[in-house]
Amino acid sequence: MFFILITFLLKEIEAQILESNSPATLLQTTWKEFKCNLHLGGVIALCIILAVIGASVLWSHFKNVQKRIDEARGLILLTYSGAG
Repeated sequence: MFFILITFLLKEIEAQILESNSPATLLQTTWKEFKCNLHLGGVIALCIILAVIGASVLWSHFKNVQKRIDEARGLILLTYSGAG
């Protein structure tokens, strides 16, 4: 993701150099775009991290529920088979 962002920014800088006459204006515009893209990249990364954590918590919860269901099935089988 980071490399894609850097590649995009470098292509934008190159395009603006070809279109712009003033390097100061180019630098100012590029810095604003870089800050905006960096902020957007951070938000996307945070969302991905939160999604992974949420999926991990849900997976752990469902595994515990499945384990309890299997234990209950085992108890039911023991009870009805007459062994218990």
